[in-house]
Amino acid sequence: MVSASHEALPTYRLGWQLFAALLSALLLGCSQPLVIEAFGDTPINHPLFSRALALLAAAGIFCLVARQAKRTALLLLPLALCIYNVGLLAFVGYVPLLLVCRGNNPRRCFALGMLAATGQFVLVAYWVVVAMHMIAGIALWLSAALLLLMAAVMALHTATAMAVAAKLQRAFCWPLWLTFAPILCCLDFLRNWFLFDGFPWGSIGYSLASLPLLLQSASLVGVYGLVFYVALVNGCIFSQLTATTFANKKRSMALLLGINAAVVMWGSYRLHSPISQQQTVRVAMLQGNIEQFIKNRSHHHSRDILRTYIALEQQAIKQGAQLIVWPESALPGIYRHDINTFSFLPTINAARIVGVVLRGQDSYYNAAVSINPQGQVVGHSKKAHLVPFGEYVPWPLAGIARKVTPNIGRFDEADQFRPLPLLLPSSTSLLVGTTICFDGVFPEVSRQFVGSGATLLANITNDAWYGISSAPYQHLNMYVMRSVELGRSTIRAANTGISAWIDARGQLHQPTALYQDGVVVADVPLLSERTLYAQWGDILPMLCTLFTLIATILAYVGWGFWRRQHTAAQWLLAITAFVVAAWVIISFYLHWQQLSEGQHTLRLVLALLALFVGCRVMRQ
Repeated sequence: MVSASHEALPTYRLGWQLFAALLSALLLGCSQPLVIEAFGDTPINHPLFSRALALLAAAGIFCLVARQAKRTALLLLPLALCIYNVGLLAFVGYVPLLLVCRGNNPRRCFALGMLAATGQFVLVAYWVVVAMHMIAGIALWLSAALLLLMAAVMALHTATAMAVAAKLQRAFCWPLWLTFAPILCCLDFLRNWFLFDGFPWGSIGYSLASLPLLLQSASLVGVYGLVFYVALVNGCIFSQLTATTFANKKRSMALLLGINAAVVMWGSYRLHSPISQQQTVRVAMLQGNIEQFIKNRSHHHSRDILRTYIALEQQAIKQGAQLIVWPESALPGIYRHDINTFSFLPTINAARIVGVVLRGQDSYYNAAVSINPQGQVVGHSKKAHLVPFGEYVPWPLAGIARKVTPNIGRFDEADQFRPLPLLLPSSTSLLVGTTICFDGVFPEVSRQFVGSGATLLANITNDAWYGISSAPYQHLNMYVMRSVELGRSTIRAANTGISAWIDARGQLHQPTALYQDGVVVADVPLLSERTLYAQWGDILPMLCTLFTLIATILAYVGWGFWRRQHTAAQWLLAITAFVVAAWVIISFYLHWQQLSEGQHTLRLVLALLALFVGCRVMRQ
């Protein structure tokens, strides 16, 4: 799966292929925050840990490369000693997988990519077992099986990327190190939108959240642009190890040095540029530390929960807070959708953002309400992305699931994304883009808030489901990314942590520890400047998607298909199928805010079916 140069492609035995896939899984999985409770409640980020993994990667790659490249591979050993942060492991994580995939057929590449990415996401999302077994009480074996299934579904994008790259190399002799980046960027971008309304958790772009200098490029291209960057660096290193001509090595080295120089210069410029703020607001973020088993029985503990948050509010008022933020569903009880006052809350000289559960006619909403100092509701914002099989049941399983559990999945999602209006004690109005739980994992939601005038981003969440695990830190990194992408400060109130505020350069301020109650009070800048990403969005991954789609179709139907003999009926059927696919994709992009999860899935199925019909007809 390399360029059609005169390279001698080594053949790897199955054992070496499995070793390489598992090595990639380890490097990619460990490039994101990893918490092992036995070693403490913070991520393992000691330089010795990252350097040990880097040396393991260098040794593994040294064993995998062909004999003529071992001299080049030896250069990896001193470079490995320079890896001081686990996030840097992402830049070599795909290299072992690429080495054993070159020259292999698409099916084998798919299988190896599936193995590597499944292992990666088992490491990243092992906290699913914590949530299901330790918190929800599901049997350990079933929790582990569901984790493996979820990781396999998440791994489909990497596996498909490897297969498509292999297909393009066989069809057009395109070098893997150039095609891998746009293909992986495309597939990771699509994971944001499809399968259970999208679940982009653990995207490799978030590995750079702990590297401020490299992170700043997210203000230009977003997190999926960083996926492209990481994949391109992996591809260039792969080319250095496998290219047999000086010209090929020179091209990949020039690209490697050029892209890294550009990223570092932009990062340095942005980090040293002052943040132009208009004003600040004194914000208090409450961390009530209500254990999940208490929240599950909140109707029995409502007075204690309310007493906890009111006491924290009093601490915040004493410190001069103008805005007080409660976590997700922090207010006990269920309230009418049209409620206009919370008269039972004490009157304070501050505005509030409070997480509540609202009841409509036939459903419930996980929402945030803004309350003025007099206790009156100024506005509300509903959760946009619900938790599958908890807050909603994915299409078409709802009917079956509700026969087993009648009350499952009764929540509805937001059909529009508007900032939450606030009225401060000084009568100053404010628009806050408020995401609930993992809404902020989806870049388009926060970007929509900024486009509608939000000068501050907020996230309210309850990460008590995950215990002491990697999840709270991984979740926090996603709001570090949103702040840099959109040039906004982010305030975050989490029930059991981590509560903090993040500036527009991604710097974390006053983070709390897990499972401690407390108040974070800070003067947070209100910003109005719009980054390039805020203005243009995901242009780069869209271009990568267009490239991948067109190239894959041409590889499948064969170059020069228009010169073949086709009947008028075949041409009409193929053109109709491609037009339908294009219409579905364009309509989805224009109206995604109004579409439910089931409509997302239906459009994906329809687009794939239309593309398949058109390709089959043109291939004949």
